[in-house]
Amino acid sequence: GLLHLSRITFGEFESDSGPAALLHPTSTSNGDACEEASKLSKGSLGAAAKLFGLKEDAVAKMLLEREMDLASGESFSIKLKMRESLYARDALAKAIYGALFSWIVEKINETLEKPYNPDEEEEEVDGDRELKGYIGVL
Repeated sequence: GLLHLSRITFGEFESDSGPAALLHPTSTSNGDACEEASKLSKGSLGAAAKLFGLKEDAVAKMLLEREMDLASGESFSIKLKMRESLYARDALAKAIYGALFSWIVEKINETLEKPYNPDEEEEEVDGDRELKGYIGVL
């Protein structure tokens, strides 16, 4: 999912409120290459959303808009500029990567906390046993 997320491209257009980002730009001076990048970007958005268990339009909204909440309880959305959308994409990838890394470390620590008892029947896979043995050698 993270690799697909990094392939999402942005362009910029002039909206009523100023410059705003758009997904998968299709026209530049380098037409064919841009068309190919646009197809890759569209596929990547869909693949990333599917792998994260989200709807494609929800991921697109995350990358293109920011929700603002007022003290009165009202909320509204602001269109992001291209640079802000790039930052939002990279921040989302960083947050997912950080959560995944923390989960992996937590699982390794849980495995290492259990004392090894050779007389006890274990339902561990060989990799767990090898990991314990390897770390015990260190």
